Amino acid sequence: MPALEWYIEICVFLLNFWLIRCEDSGSFWHITDIHVDQNYSRFGNKENLCHEEGTPNGINKTDNGLYGNILCDTPWLLLNLTVASMYSIRKSVDFIIWTGLVRARIYTISDYYKSSLINIALCWNRYWDS
Repeated sequence: MPALEWYIEICVFLLNFWLIRCEDSGSFWHITDIHVDQNYSRFGNKENLCHEEGTPNGINKTDNGLYGNILCDTPWLLLNLTVASMYSIRKSVDFIIWTGLVRARIYTISDYYKSSLINIALCWNRYWDS
């Protein structure tokens, strides 16, 4: 694996070297592994992905914060603020690369999963409509 990491580092360096010397240049955002969770609850059980459902009243409930808990997936507020901040920093980008998982760590495709993807797309379209 270290050989692969070295190869990737060299490729990124050469790509940056080449881009700096191009007459035309562009810009893009790269984000990864956001794991947006529509069911995140600030006071949910962190042992249940910060969800309230399935958690007896008062058991293992902690304040997970507005922006999430490391043991849980990303709350909508954090995604919305992240996208708004990206837009305020650079409104005009050529493309956005989103690698890794977008959705919460849910392992079955369901209506919940589909609605989550639709809501994520709507969040992006609020700022970048094409």
